[in-house]
Amino acid sequence: GFLRSQLTLISLSGSIAVIGLTALRIRYAWLLGLLVALFDFLPMIGPSTIFVPMIFYYLFMGNISYAVWLTVILGVILVSRQLAEPRIVGAQLGLHPLTSLTSVYLGIRLLGASGFILGPLIMVVLKAIMVVIFIPAWKKEG
Repeated sequence: GFLRSQLTLISLSGSIAVIGLTALRIRYAWLLGLLVALFDFLPMIGPSTIFVPMIFYYLFMGNISYAVWLTVILGVILVSRQLAEPRIVGAQLGLHPLTSLTSVYLGIRLLGASGFILGPLIMVVLKAIMVVIFIPAWKKEG
């Protein structure tokens, strides 16, 4: 479930990168899009690892319009991921989107990069404990 949701998210990021880079006629758009997807899968690295050096390259080369468009593409990737992640991860794991987003955030804050994966998994375990143990006990009392 979680791996499938991450593959969906990195596919989204990679696709946006390929479309944007192809529209700008940047060489090796497919390869760069694949690298964006790969780096997007790695916590704390992300697509900025590919885009920021490219943005600076075009700035130093005096091609301001390419630098601006690359910044826009990076912004679209980052915003779309932030909007899609809670819904996609939550749907795959059976969590509410806000719970999913909170679990990713707390996982990273408390456990570092590994918390990106462990946070949602811990939340799923906690949800299972609630459903199996606590909710039936509360129903018996009420």
